[in-house]
Amino acid sequence: MNYQKGFIAPLLLALIALLLIGGGAYVYVQNKPANQPVTASSTTQTTSAAQSQDDSDKILLGDRALYKNLTPDEKAIVEDFYNNGYKDVPARYAAGAEATSCRLKYYDPAKALIGCVSVKPSLPFYLVDRKDWKDVGENSGQLNSLHGYVESVGYAITVDGTAGIYYYKAGNSGINIVSNSRLAKCKNTNGADTECPNGETYVRQSGMSNDYEASFDESTKTLTVSIFKNIGNEESENPEIRTATFILP
Repeated sequence: MNYQKGFIAPLLLALIALLLIGGGAYVYVQNKPANQPVTASSTTQTTSAAQSQDDSDKILLGDRALYKNLTPDEKAIVEDFYNNGYKDVPARYAAGAEATSCRLKYYDPAKALIGCVSVKPSLPFYLVDRKDWKDVGENSGQLNSLHGYVESVGYAITVDGTAGIYYYKAGNSGINIVSNSRLAKCKNTNGADTECPNGETYVRQSGMSNDYEASFDESTKTLTVSIFKNIGNEESENPEIRTATFILP
C-alpha cells in the first residue's frame, strides 16, 4: 500500500505539470492573434487622420468643400472669412447666408478660394487674401459653381454665357480668363453689350440655373465645351453648333 501511494504522488504531479503547460500554451495561442488587429487598426486610423489634414494647395472637390466636411483648421478659415470679409462687404459677397453655408475650395497660407450661398441661386467663389480678406481676384473674373462649373484637383473652371471661360489654377495669385474664350456680343439701344439673337452661347438651356456642356481632362489640361445657337427660348434647348477645346496653362 505504501508502494502505491509513492507511485501515485509523482504521477499526479506529472499530470498537473502537463495541464499547466498545455493550458499556458492554449492561452498564449488564443491571445496573440487577438492583440494584433488592435495595433494595425490604430495605425490605419492615425494614417487616415494625417492624410485628411493635408488638403492645402489643391482644389477641394465636391462635398469635401462643404463646411460640415472641413477639418477644424479649415472651418476656422471659413469663419474668419465670414466674420471679417463676407459680413463686412455684403454687397460684394452676396448677403443672406450663414457661415455653415460657405464652401472652401482652396487654401494655402496666403489666400483662399471661398464662397457662400446667396439668396438667389448662385454660389460665387472669390479669391481672398487671408490677412485682410480682401478680394485679390476682383479685377480678373469670378468663378460660380452654378455657371458651367467643372473642377479637378488642380483647377476650378467656370463657363459663363458669352462672357467667356474663367479658371483658377491651384497656387495662382489670381483668377484668369481662358484666351479666346469670349463669344461675340451685340450692342443694345443704350450701347451696352448684350447677347446676340441667333448668336453663339455656351448655354445649352437657360433658366434659374443655366445648363452647360463642359468637361476637363487634367492629364492633358484640355477643356472641351459645347457652343450653341441662342434661340432665346427658356423652354427649349439651344441647338448645338460646334464644340471647342482649350488647353489651360
